[in-house]
Amino acid sequence: MEVERVLGSLGVITGRAPAGARPALLAVEGVSSVDEQLQVRLPPPDAPVQ
Repeated sequence: MEVERVLGSLGVITGRAPAGARPALLAVEGVSSVDEQLQVRLPPPDAPVQ
């Protein structure tokens, strides 16, 4: 696993892990969830308002 940020005041750690590592991460005491990466796409600046 590659830790990118530790947001202690929020109780969140961000980072990357191989796809098969999710069960092992969930087994760590104190871990309540392991979320998959979400993709956000924004329209180009000249796109009409939706």
